[in-house]
Amino acid sequence: MGTLTESSPAPDFDAMPHAIRDDLEARYDELPIERVRGWADLWALTAVERDHIGRLSHRHSLTTDERDDLESWWVEQVEARFGFLKTHLIAENHERAVQAMKRRRGKSTAAFQLWFNTLGPGGRTWFQNRYVGIRHYTFRLHWKP
Repeated sequence: MGTLTESSPAPDFDAMPHAIRDDLEARYDELPIERVRGWADLWALTAVERDHIGRLSHRHSLTTDERDDLESWWVEQVEARFGFLKTHLIAENHERAVQAMKRRRGKSTAAFQLWFNTLGPGGRTWFQNRYVGIRHYTFRLHWKP
């Protein structure tokens, strides 16, 4: 079993059914570390885990406060499990920005603008901004909560 971090106070599991703690411990071990490759995957996984906590709290009739405490603690546990990935992604994003700024110097031609807005970062951003509305659902085709 993986080790749950104790960075923040855990919710009062003694007042909750034991099945909740057992479910979360088993789920912590099954977090798909190898499948999370970027920010979108991490955010989608967090959304899936929030939904799981919602279903778990509904199944065991938790109060809203208990649910909120459990959800915030669980999301923190999930993000702590992927802490190494977050630092890598932050460094990678910084390196990409530096490289893009280096490439950008001296390229203000119409051909560059056309490339940038169709095939380059501008075009990818345009597509990703329109895809983000359905990303939550397409992600679930591969990951069952």
